[in-house]
Amino acid sequence: MLPLYIMAIEDPQVREVFAQLYRLYEEFMYQTAFSVLKNSADAEDAVHQVFLRLLENGAEPDPSDGRIRAYLGIAAKNAALNLRRKSEQTVSLDEKSEKAIDPGFEPRLDTASETCELQQAVSQLPGKYKEVVILYYYEGYRIKEIAKITGQKTSSVQKRLERARQMLKESLEEDES
Repeated sequence: MLPLYIMAIEDPQVREVFAQLYRLYEEFMYQTAFSVLKNSADAEDAVHQVFLRLLENGAEPDPSDGRIRAYLGIAAKNAALNLRRKSEQTVSLDEKSEKAIDPGFEPRLDTASETCELQQAVSQLPGKYKEVVILYYYEGYRIKEIAKITGQKTSSVQKRLERARQMLKESLEEDES
């Protein structure tokens, strides 16, 4: 059965080209990816990533071109290697918690009130500091992006974040005592 993303291609000619490629090379690509990953689900993911990347790039490969098999095999192998690298970098929560156990650590149970305190502290920051904190921590922008948005230098944004963190730390420490 063809994947949904191929069946969803609007142009019938392009859809047929990708369907033909999928039927011809899916098993070959799967075997290539499986030889790297040794996992069926991950090998399927690698195959789908290759086809999705081709679609995203607007490529219109020719199934009759003899080089397409080699290209798809290399692409499947590279996608599999990327997946393997990502999985090797991922650490399970159990492993992290075992490494992070500190005998003097006492877990905080009242996170809702702490979140509220933090939000209040952020809202009391001066405008230029509040702006960068909100853009960085709440909106998820990177420092370079914040610099473009605010018209500041990246070093200025970094310094404002640093000062804002210090102000928040002092404010929250005052509230604790």
